[in-house]
Amino acid sequence: MTTCAGTFSVARTARLILAWLVERRSDTFRNAAVIRDMRPTKGLLISACAFLGACSSGTAPASAPPPVDHDVQGSWGENFAGAPGNTFLIAVTESAGRVAGTGSFAGEAGPYGALEVSGTVANDSLHLQIIYDFEPTVFRNLHPDTTHFVGLLTHRDSISGQLTRDGSTAPLELVRLKIGDPP
Repeated sequence: MTTCAGTFSVARTARLILAWLVERRSDTFRNAAVIRDMRPTKGLLISACAFLGACSSGTAPASAPPPVDHDVQGSWGENFAGAPGNTFLIAVTESAGRVAGTGSFAGEAGPYGALEVSGTVANDSLHLQIIYDFEPTVFRNLHPDTTHFVGLLTHRDSISGQLTRDGSTAPLELVRLKIGDPP
């Protein structure tokens, strides 16, 4: 919910102002001997609306809700930042915190093959086991390689973490793939 100055929510502030206006108007009608000028109330209402509008549509964007388990579901690709010829793609599903999926990988001048993904997700924390299965007809001497990934859903379309392979740890950034994204 959008807030102004970080203390009161816009909805709560609007409810308080509306309650005060209703109470003030009721007091006016209850005490018929005293006629109150409603112009200050209208001015206050206009000022409150301007204040609330500034708070809700100011320069600070409304924060997105934090990622949850189900947000991991979908297609993801490594953010190679322009490294041509490299791919790391996975498509995963999530059910009751369990993650499963498949994918593919390729190096520009290196091995390629399939990926098998399994693991868990809780809130924004992701723990995966990724098995690299090298293309057997081309890379006959390479055996499947198991890695472990620990990461966070930094927001709905981004996962940031560490991939551990053969005792070495390296950062791995994944971005959600959408229809129309380049391969």
